[in-house]
Amino acid sequence: MPHSRGLTVVVGTVDRGVDLYDAAALLHDGQWAGVYHKHYLPNYGVFDENRYFAAGREQAVFDRDGVALGVSICEDIWFAGGPVEEQVVRGGAELILNLSASPYHGRQGRPSAAQMLRTRARDHLAVVAYVNMVGGQDEVLFDGASLVVDPQGEILGRGRASSRRTWSWPTSTWTRSSRAPALHDSRLRRGRAVEGAEALPRVALPAPAAGPKTAAALPPGAPARDPLAEVYDALVHGTRDYVRKNGFDTVVLGLSGGIDSALCACVACDALGPRRWWA
Repeated sequence: MPHSRGLTVVVGTVDRGVDLYDAAALLHDGQWAGVYHKHYLPNYGVFDENRYFAAGREQAVFDRDGVALGVSICEDIWFAGGPVEEQVVRGGAELILNLSASPYHGRQGRPSAAQMLRTRARDHLAVVAYVNMVGGQDEVLFDGASLVVDPQGEILGRGRASSRRTWSWPTSTWTRSSRAPALHDSRLRRGRAVEGAEALPRVALPAPAAGPKTAAALPPGAPARDPLAEVYDALVHGTRDYVRKNGFDTVVLGLSGGIDSALCACVACDALGPRRWWA
């Protein structure tokens, strides 16, 4: 937590209550400010979350510098309604931060995710910041390619696949344009008027004692890359993390002299360096 001084940081973690929860902890200026428990637990493909975690039920909205922030995790934003809609309708959230660990499915899987996020932003008249994990875990690769989408569904920033980078952008660039429509939109007003729909708790985050830390400006969008280069980067990234996280010192390759063997040797060399593999 000391590393969060001067910042508001949201960190993926496991939280223990009456059960175990897939959680996002919110740390503010060196202090624990709150936690969000994932609501929707996928149980398909590489996911088996129902076996390990209980579904979250409660949530809150956090107020930082006059901006209402709602936090969600991965699957929670993929379905219309649910916790994200509650954060907007019952909590007045203007910025939705979604921590995600979406596996890499090649370039064909990215447009559907982007379209879903643009739809959520337009439906809720909120900025959506989709922060996807980068790196390999066993046989699964997470490619990043994070997105920030404004309330009109326009992409404010797009991260490069298989690359880590810190962004920053002033909230004044979007709060003024998003608040007025949200206050008058009939969909949100009807939602607030639903009987028994009490307002979500609002957690105030005081101004940090330390000065704000700066980061790189939010890029308008990562440039389009050659599809084969992107796939190659994914192979290198996944290989490097697999070897490093399993504590291997070297790898051994059986090379036949064909094109596929040459490609494997190139991947190993770029991932690990020329001194850490044997043929």
